Order: sequence, then C-alpha cells, then structure tokens
Amino acid sequence: MKKDTAKNITKSILFSLFALGAVGAIITLPGLALLGKEFTGWKKYKRFRLKSTFKRLEDQKMIKFFEKDDGVIELELTQKGHKRILRYQFEDMKIKIPHKWDGFWRMVSFDIPNNKKQAREALREKLIKLGFYKFQESVFVHPYDCKNEIDFIKNIFNIGPFVSFIVAKEIDNDFKLRKVFLLD
Repeated sequence: MKKDTAKNITKSILFSLFALGAVGAIITLPGLALLGKEFTGWKKYKRFRLKSTFKRLEDQKMIKFFEKDDGVIELELTQKGHKRILRYQFEDMKIKIPHKWDGFWRMVSFDIPNNKKQAREALREKLIKLGFYKFQESVFVHPYDCKNEIDFIKNIFNIGPFVSFIVAKEIDNDFKLRKVFLLD
C-alpha cells in the first residue's frame, strides 16, 4: 500500500469520526466487511484498505471498537486520535488569500521563554511556511487575515500568553513588504 494512500485513508477515517462527534460514532453493520459503504467519502477506497487501516488505527490506539450484543459496532476516537487530527490540521494549514487586499497588515510578535524553545522554533518555522515575512527576529508580518490560524498555533503549542497578534493599518516604509507580497 502506498504511503500517500494509507495517510489519506487514515485522515479520512479520523476526520469522519471527528465530524460524527468523535465519541460514540456508530456503525450499524455487523463487522467490518461492508464498512466502506456506510461513509460516502470512503467509496474511492477499496474495502480491504479501509479494513486494514481501521485495524492499524486500533493497534495504534487511535480508535477503539466496541461490539454490542446486537452486533452493532461503536467506534470511539481516542485522545491519541484527537492529537493526530490536530497534527493533520496543523500540517495542512493554509492562509486563505482573498481577491483583494483589505489594506491591513497582520503581525505576530512573540517573546517565548527558553524553557519553550522548541515551541518557539516550531512557531517560527510554521510562520515562514504560511508565507509570513520575517520583519524582525520575533516579529512576522502577513497581509491577509490569519487570526484563526495563529490562535490555533498558539493553542497547539500552549504559548498563548507569549504571542501577540496585531492588526495594523500602516507600517512605516512598507514598500518592501508590498513588493514581497506583490501588492503593488
């Protein structure tokens, strides 16, 4: 099985369970043989791949199966499964670029203590991947709305008190920023 396919199936399963309420998602089929029919987004995957992915997720303790007396199978997304979903959301994060710039600059400023150095470096790396411009060592700038993304990153790394999100109408001598973001 290709790695991409396995990852896509895993993501599909975990996000589907999460969307269904994470805990107590119920599959009303006896056993796993026909599982793929229950979720329309999974039709593109072969049943044996779905079944093996479910088994692997169970072995990795990301989901739990509970079979009831009537043959109904309940699935539970575990805490480890939730963490994997957060990781996928973090990896896939992108900032939406509107058709027209609203004229405001978004700045992320941080002063993260040394005991959270790993989180600080991960934040810097993610800001660069998201297309931020490094204005100063701990100040990054972006022209488009990204508050939700920054709040998510702050929560993931538990660095909220050390990170400020600023919306500015004007930055002196912003011609370099306008050039970097192709705004002129």
